[in-house]
Amino acid sequence: MGVDARTLDFLPIGAHANTAGYRAETTDSPLFVKLRRGDFNAATVTVPKALHDAGVTHVIAPHREPARALSSPVVDGQLAVFPFVDGADGWERVLIATDWIAFGRALKHFPRHPFPHT
Repeated sequence: MGVDARTLDFLPIGAHANTAGYRAETTDSPLFVKLRRGDFNAATVTVPKALHDAGVTHVIAPHREPARALSSPVVDGQLAVFPFVDGADGWERVLIATDWIAFGRALKHFPRHPFPHT
């Protein structure tokens, strides 16, 4: 993927036993590195990229690697790199009214955009 990381820290988050997340510190900005062992569904990177490119900016899109792919094969899996968003998710904090409004505005874009075929 071409990430020049100064540090790489494991993040004990996620709900899938075959997926690990890491925070990579680079000279430009922090990145979220997602490593998936075993089977990899390309929709996990193509759908967020398509939605983000279509203007649904609340969806975090993966970075393209130098060969223009959204993920790279590694031994026994795939690696994808995303911008790192430092914050809490909906499981860690209670959403307030403005959060729900923003969430609804983001969701209303989903049926308007065709998803890419993988």
